[in-house]
Amino acid sequence: MGLRKVGDIVVFRDDAWYCGPGPSVIVFPDGEIAVFFRRHRWRTGQPIIMHFHPTTEQCVVRSFDGGKSWSAPRVFLAGGQCPCATLLEDGTLLWTTHEWDILPPELFEPLPEHWCARPEPWPHACVGSSVRRSTDRGETWEGPAWVDGVPGSPPLMEGWHAPMAMRGWPLQLQDGSVAMPLYALGNGCVMASSEDGGRSWKYRAHVVRCPEDQPKAYDEWCVHQTPSGDLVALIRSDNPPEQGGGRLHMARSSDGGATWSAPQQHDVWGHPHHTLTMPSGRVLLSYGYRREPLGVRCRLVEPEMRAPAEAEELVLRDDGGCGDLGYPHAALLPDGRAIVAYYFNSGGVGQRYVAASVVEEC
Repeated sequence: MGLRKVGDIVVFRDDAWYCGPGPSVIVFPDGEIAVFFRRHRWRTGQPIIMHFHPTTEQCVVRSFDGGKSWSAPRVFLAGGQCPCATLLEDGTLLWTTHEWDILPPELFEPLPEHWCARPEPWPHACVGSSVRRSTDRGETWEGPAWVDGVPGSPPLMEGWHAPMAMRGWPLQLQDGSVAMPLYALGNGCVMASSEDGGRSWKYRAHVVRCPEDQPKAYDEWCVHQTPSGDLVALIRSDNPPEQGGGRLHMARSSDGGATWSAPQQHDVWGHPHHTLTMPSGRVLLSYGYRREPLGVRCRLVEPEMRAPAEAEELVLRDDGGCGDLGYPHAALLPDGRAIVAYYFNSGGVGQRYVAASVVEEC
């Protein structure tokens, strides 16, 4: 069994707006598709990467015809980065992000040296990672709840929270709890968990810590649960290529995330990753591809996720204009196909926009 690409979709594109990493696609039981993404005004027109712009808006667009047409964006929150939306079994939506504040010099300069306290392009620091809940498909939200008590990550300021970032989506596990992947350069990959549907969160465990001399060894990651109940961490490494950077690293847990195996490198180039269980039970593994030809790729991996490199790679996009693209997220459509959303650019270093591809098993 393999994968076949059906086609591509433009979800939202307007050259007045930069749409950054991390769209999330949600398919509701009645077929409505919602894509959550972030954007900010593109006033200069210059080909620069703006992942932490202070005017970032969190938006949602909706389709009621299988992705043929989309509503105008509705802004539901200002600020935040890397929005990750997850639909729980009871219909509750979770929306997670890490939040940053711009600080004046008198507040920024006393902060400890930390990867989450950055002087450029403007002084800004990480307040923490937050979670909001919606019971009406994202029309209104309650929260936020915050992740605290992470060993090695004390708040940068009084009243703030653990300076952790996220790039992986919360995942509801077989026992009903929700796992959330977090990371911090130098502190490695951390799993938080919720026993009350996302209303509160606690530190669960370190998946892997970075070596002192390799602060970028392990960072953005996602979590997947196999039919046997194992948790699999799919981890990005920004080490130099000769130290495994750019390739997939995976760790496993057989006790609900309390303890983890050492990460193993796999011959899958690309990052960050997302997984989705397809109707056959196999796993759609998608990832950005930030080397020539630039784009987005995927594989159909066996259910227990032990040998991803053995699965054939399918190119979804190879027409990217620059490496500021990818971060895919996939969801099942009612007919069993999958829609894979990502941010993209084309035509040299063109504007970033939200796009998607539809794939099916064959």
